[in-house]
Amino acid sequence: MTDTHVPPKAAFNKGDAARSMYDAEGNLRRSRSRTGGIRTWGHCEACRRITSPWDDEYIGWAHLFARALLDPPRAGARATIAGKMPTARPGRFARAAIAGLATGAEGLYSTHFEFMEDISKDVPRPLIRICGFWWE
Repeated sequence: MTDTHVPPKAAFNKGDAARSMYDAEGNLRRSRSRTGGIRTWGHCEACRRITSPWDDEYIGWAHLFARALLDPPRAGARATIAGKMPTARPGRFARAAIAGLATGAEGLYSTHFEFMEDISKDVPRPLIRICGFWWE
């Protein structure tokens, strides 16, 4: 396994950070904050080589949303976020997000083996539903 930043370091994951997750009883728990971003031992080297090329797309989306969320004078007062990404590749973003989720969800690969294999091999899927959007 490799020690990696999830999400990528350039996606605002390099300062002080803490992880939030649900325990077995369904209670939300927060880890102690630590310097250097959220890191995990989450991918073998072969999987990391497969998923790393998608990081650039994830980073682009993170910066778009951060600009919209932090833009004064409406920072924190938006009901919706809109932006333009003329070169957006939603499939790459979805793959990067799923690869990141797989590092923290131990059962994801075993319960959705075919789906995860398709993601890792870049097999096109007709539709992927992420965050309320349908992407082809």
